[in-house]
Amino acid sequence: MAGRIAVTNTSPLIALVGLDELRLLPALFEHIVVPFEVWEELVAKPGAPEPDELRAWPSITFRPAPCPLLQAVGLDPGERAAIALALATPEAWVLLDDLAARRVATELGLQVKGTLGVLLEAKRAGLVPALKPLLARMTEAGCRLGPELLAAVLAAAGE
Repeated sequence: MAGRIAVTNTSPLIALVGLDELRLLPALFEHIVVPFEVWEELVAKPGAPEPDELRAWPSITFRPAPCPLLQAVGLDPGERAAIALALATPEAWVLLDDLAARRVATELGLQVKGTLGVLLEAKRAGLVPALKPLLARMTEAGCRLGPELLAAVLAAAGE
């Protein structure tokens, strides 16, 4: 995983903290970049990681998004900042869960991964023993994951 960079939006951070699996990001990526706009969203959301929790990981850095910010209709400031920063960071993955944001990032040629993709990669790397309990916890916490998506992720994980 050496050299891999991820620029993350808010939802993957909140989901991984909720699962007590934030450790997966530094295990899968050498550098994790959190745009300032995402930081602002995090400190305003209940259940978000505490500032010291993120600062404790030396591989997590905070950066401003390049100006001007990407002007994609329907995306929130954190999503726009994550996409813009990923565009300015060669070879970076952008971590997004929102479908509209994922479409914009894909159309711009970015490598996109969501929370489920991070969990699947972690399972394949032997960092988590099983996805089924994690996905159950996500749905119990209110994440909207359709049955087809759950089945596909579990099948990809061999569960």
